[in-house]
Amino acid sequence: PEAPRRPAPVVDERPTDTRPIPVRTKTRDTLVGYNKDISAALKAAEVQARERELAEAKRKNPKKPAKAAGFTLPRLWPVPPRYRFWLMLVVVALACGLGFGVVWLFLGASGA
Repeated sequence: PEAPRRPAPVVDERPTDTRPIPVRTKTRDTLVGYNKDISAALKAAEVQARERELAEAKRKNPKKPAKAAGFTLPRLWPVPPRYRFWLMLVVVALACGLGFGVVWLFLGASGA
């Protein structure tokens, strides 16, 4: 007859020490901005670009003053900000009422 088999040993199915090691393609010293504050240089380049842009605008049209930075949208909504919420609430309520009214008319006309 067959000999009794030993039970298999219990093994943790998810070992924690088998994660792959991340591959680093560049050393930290070669990465841009490592241990360096480049915000001042970026800000200076941005200011110089804006100055060139204003000088170009002034050269093209010397009589008209060059506009300073600051883009504003045209005023498309004539309602003051403190009343906008209530106006939108009224518009949504009217749209819902109109939708329910149309459904009510159709269901009433079908005799359901």
